[in-house]
Amino acid sequence: MRTPCLLAGFGWIVGLWIATANAAPPPQTSLNNCQNAVKVEAGKFIQKEVGAIATCLQGISIQLVKNNAADTSGAASLCVSQFRLIQDTRSVGKSLREKLQAGIEKKCVPGTTNTHTLADILGSGAGVTQPLKVEDIGPWCAHFGGSGTIASVQQWISCVTAAAECSVDAAISTQYPRVLEWLNAVKPKMQALSPPATDLTKVDDAVAGLDAVHNAITGHGSGTTPGIQCGSNWPSTGTAGVADVLATKTFSNDISTGLTGTMPNNGAVTLMPAATDQPIAAGYHNGAGKVSGDADLISGNIRSGVNLFGVAGDPNVVNTGSGDALGGDLLLGKKAWVAGLQVTGSMPNNGAVVITPTTFNQAIPAGYHDGAGFVVGDADLAAGNIKVGVNIFGVAGTFACGNASIDAGEECDQANLNGKTCVTQGFAGGTLKCGAGCLFDTTDCYATRFVDNLDGTISDYQTHLMWEKKAAFGNVAVICSSAAVCPNPNDADNQYTWSAGSPWTANGTVFFVFLAQLNGGGGFAGHTDWRLPTREELQGIVDYADASSPVINAAFDNGCTSSCSVTTCSCTAPAIYWSSSATATSSSNTWIQSFGNGDVTNDTRDTDYYARAVRGF
Repeated sequence: MRTPCLLAGFGWIVGLWIATANAAPPPQTSLNNCQNAVKVEAGKFIQKEVGAIATCLQGISIQLVKNNAADTSGAASLCVSQFRLIQDTRSVGKSLREKLQAGIEKKCVPGTTNTHTLADILGSGAGVTQPLKVEDIGPWCAHFGGSGTIASVQQWISCVTAAAECSVDAAISTQYPRVLEWLNAVKPKMQALSPPATDLTKVDDAVAGLDAVHNAITGHGSGTTPGIQCGSNWPSTGTAGVADVLATKTFSNDISTGLTGTMPNNGAVTLMPAATDQPIAAGYHNGAGKVSGDADLISGNIRSGVNLFGVAGDPNVVNTGSGDALGGDLLLGKKAWVAGLQVTGSMPNNGAVVITPTTFNQAIPAGYHDGAGFVVGDADLAAGNIKVGVNIFGVAGTFACGNASIDAGEECDQANLNGKTCVTQGFAGGTLKCGAGCLFDTTDCYATRFVDNLDGTISDYQTHLMWEKKAAFGNVAVICSSAAVCPNPNDADNQYTWSAGSPWTANGTVFFVFLAQLNGGGGFAGHTDWRLPTREELQGIVDYADASSPVINAAFDNGCTSSCSVTTCSCTAPAIYWSSSATATSSSNTWIQSFGNGDVTNDTRDTDYYARAVRGF
């Protein structure tokens, strides 16, 4: 609740309207006009004050939430203008609160054109049949700091004002959960602003208005979360604490209000006797609980010398043995008697177990071992047989493989390949590695760089890229505006756009027709990750030593006719193909590769060019 208004300055308001002479209405009409003014003015006040505070907070939200700004500086000036509506010291009657009170007083203070009396408003001694009975809400208005009695129009207006401000504070707190955090953040930014020369109190008034709202929303809280306390002044008595009241039930005592009980509601508790004491849970028990009984609690079921809950054991019920062996403690097939029961052994008889060491732990079988078993030894478990840096069963190796120096019996050692490559080893290319035992690993070497997979694709074992093959080149370009125009994406005559135009996004036919066809259904050649190659990937298949056109590796240009298929030929148009690489200097251009002369350039994305897809493997 904000500081109650004392209405000490209401007198000036009368002067604003006392001179306005209107025909005096009957008292009951005048009284109804007063009641309507309270409704209208309070509604306008709540709407305008919520609007002012919300306008500031929404400005802060735009800065922090939407724009991710570093601070609230961008909303400071807006907040000054809005909180000035709440606090304005330039002259009496400027603030929203003063306007609320003036509007009510104009229609409710008896006299002049207001023909009703104070008694008509309060209730006692009224001259009208239906008074407003404002005096009846005096105790309730004590919630907002009143005396508990309403004896004047001004006291009523104070209560209306406080209740309206409470509504504003509650609305703002629920609409803007970070209200206190944001008000704390924008306050110093508002204070840093210089007021206009014609309105020197503007910033100070706005900050005072912000402080009033902040303090009202904080209430008795920490200042970081809402703790609105308006309407909480009912006197409470009582000595009960939260532990004295059932959980979820609320109450008040002579210390605080709105408390919630914590006493557990245990309902009907059933306890089963055991070997140890069982505590009866603290809290409320509804009387339907019980301690369970058992019909077997009789002497004949209890061992001699034992007393259970006052029942002595039968002398004839005795322990027939002191053994504790179980079946697993006895050799398989052996029998024993334990506690009056026959026990048959289940322990395996493993005899002599022999275990040979290996690279992983080997479990020793559970059961009986006759002492003749052993773990196998090996005379070759010597340091000279183990590589340097390796320790086997506690023996540290001295064998040199792994020292980066090529020793006797080694082809290589770590990164030292002794100058050898995949080519020196009889392959066409690839990456030669040093493998186990310091011997060459030719896994990544390849005999042929480009391999036709006979399914419409070519694998490049140097780059590990799989290329789409083209076929049926008739040297007559076809502009593929849709899949219906170009039903075969592998046709070497097909041309596509990279983009439909500004803003030059990847929405051309090369994407929604060509790549969509390749990746649709089960995918071309069983793959659904086909894409456009980069500029560098396209350059990687150019054969600059090729004097003919197209300048491309022969794997992509052989047996080509206008009617061949991707499984019988491989075609490349001696022209320009799209890449996926955008230029750094223009958002409308993309790099293109010419297989006519090997040149790399760029062009606008709405141009029609050839396309070849690629994927990794």
